[in-house]
Amino acid sequence: MQEINQLRKAALFKVILAVILVCGVAYLTLKFSKLWWHYAIGGVVALLIIGMAISAVEYYKSEFIERILKPLLKSNDLYFFPEEGFSEDEALSSNLFDFDYDDYDSHSLVTGRDFRLAYVEFTKEEEKEDSKGNSYTTTVTKFAGFLIVLKHKRMVKNYVIIRPSSFHLSDILPVTYDKTRIKMDNPEFEKIFDVYSEDQVEARYLLDHNYMELLIKLYEKADVKYLSFIKDLVFTKIKYDDFTQNMPLLTSVNDKIIQKILFPVEYAIFLKNFLNKGFYER
Repeated sequence: MQEINQLRKAALFKVILAVILVCGVAYLTLKFSKLWWHYAIGGVVALLIIGMAISAVEYYKSEFIERILKPLLKSNDLYFFPEEGFSEDEALSSNLFDFDYDDYDSHSLVTGRDFRLAYVEFTKEEEKEDSKGNSYTTTVTKFAGFLIVLKHKRMVKNYVIIRPSSFHLSDILPVTYDKTRIKMDNPEFEKIFDVYSEDQVEARYLLDHNYMELLIKLYEKADVKYLSFIKDLVFTKIKYDDFTQNMPLLTSVNDKIIQKILFPVEYAIFLKNFLNKGFYER
């Protein structure tokens, strides 16, 4: 933590110094220069100073994340790729995002042999009205958080999707509106989750009584509401801040900040062990 705070102080010093130098260049240029090319040179110098400050902050940001994550990654044989993420197609193939959006972004990929997670963000431009009835366009975040992809111990040929339980008219009327929704024989499980699959036999084989009880415990422990089993992978998502949003520059780094950065990776490691526990016990 001491090394990280030293990097933070160095970056902050360069930012403050850059502000002072840019202000000095602007003052001297405006006060003593009368030729246009003097202003051009002053502008170039100011841009160079600003660029150096931005570079110092970017270096601190990359070192900040990597140094905090490094012990956890090393102990779990994981690797961190700050600029990489999930492709848009891969994120959508999880069947966890069923809303309209305009823009997609992903980065901060953590990967290992049977483990991947990355920050993903979906946004949409929407028309709003203010109190005076004037229309304006604003960017709405549809989802921002981490997509987690884990290997699991049982292959499914189709898919099994688990979502939070919702009201279904077919539960009170003798009609079927969604042939892919599967009724399970665990009332407690049904209060929490809805299950969807094209293969009822496969879904019930995957979600036997022991595994349904395991997912109930997982919901109670970690509030896991979304799971998508596809082939030999299981996908889930958590709403959470971007790693880079937790990087302090003006204040010291403390244990609370470090824990907030470690949480998504620790959460995913916990899920991997917990989800596969049910298969080991069979």
